[in-house]
Amino acid sequence: MSHIGYILSLFVISSMTDASNFFYTNNNQDDITQIDIPTNSKYVAIYNTKITFIPAFSFQTLSNCTRIQISNNRFLDNIEKQAFAGLESVEILDLSCNGIKELRFGMFLHLDGCLELDLHADNCVPQILDIIQEGMFQFS
Repeated sequence: MSHIGYILSLFVISSMTDASNFFYTNNNQDDITQIDIPTNSKYVAIYNTKITFIPAFSFQTLSNCTRIQISNNRFLDNIEKQAFAGLESVEILDLSCNGIKELRFGMFLHLDGCLELDLHADNCVPQILDIIQEGMFQFS
C-alpha cells in the first residue's frame, strides 16, 4: 500500500468511527423520525433511503451540528417549513440529488449560520431565483 493510500485509509476509518459523525443509509427506511441520530453529532449524513418527507422539528436536538447532508434520497419530495428549526450552528446543508419539487417560504429561516446550501439535481432548482426575490433567505 502506498503512503497516500495508507493515509487515506486512516482518514476514512477515523471519520467513520468519530462519535461526532453520523452516517446513515438504509434503502428500506422511509421515516426519518425513526432514525436515532446522536445529539452530539457535528456531521450528519443520511443518504440512499426511501424517505419521502421531513417533518417539522426533525433536527431540533442537534444544536451543535455544523453539517447536514441529506442526499440521494430519490423519493424525498416534501420538507415541512420548520424541518430545520434548531439548527443555528449548521454551516453546510446538502439537500442534493433528492426529489424535492418545492421550496416553502421560510423553510431556511432558522439556518442563520448556513454558508452553503446545495440543491443541485433537485427538481426545485428553477424556483431558486424566485425564492431569493421573495425573501426566503435573509442576507446581512
